[in-house]
Amino acid sequence: MSANPQMTKMTIAEYLEYERNSDIKHEYLQSEVYAMAGASPNHNRLTFRLGSRIDNHIEGKGCEGFSGDQLVYIEKADTYFYPDISVTCNKPEFTDDNPQALKNPQVIIEVLSPSTQEFDKDEKFTIYRKIQSFREYVLVWQDKARIVSYYLNDDGQWEFNDVTGLDSSITLKSIDCTLPLADIYQNVTFEESGD
Repeated sequence: MSANPQMTKMTIAEYLEYERNSDIKHEYLQSEVYAMAGASPNHNRLTFRLGSRIDNHIEGKGCEGFSGDQLVYIEKADTYFYPDISVTCNKPEFTDDNPQALKNPQVIIEVLSPSTQEFDKDEKFTIYRKIQSFREYVLVWQDKARIVSYYLNDDGQWEFNDVTGLDSSITLKSIDCTLPLADIYQNVTFEESGD
């Protein structure tokens, strides 16, 4: 999501019609429409590796993963987002709209960009928690080897796991998938810090 809305005050029906005919993706947040910025090579590397590792892990286990082109609908927030990766371990449920949007993701992964990082960490997480099936939120930094996971446990409490460094691994508890950061960050280049 970009910092400024491209346009404001669309109805959901107007947004879906606009999105169906648009050459670029837009997210919809309670009547405001935001153009999505293009992704960096590091963002694309991370998304591709995460998606392929998770897909290999969930194959044959009754789960299904979706790429960043899959719209997700958060009904209780009147919002449509394009997460980088979403996974459901139930039968996927979609809206009747065109474009169809997934309604029941269990895992949502966002690769953070400098322009959207704060929004993804705070407001987006608050909105995603309105999805009844939602169990795990994963944030992936692209400027350093760091992955944070928030997992909804059986007591209804969100557990927090923050791992850093290429010698670390993180386990996505809701799908029992362990991801070594050295594997996920393969070929990702980090810019030198001037600090």
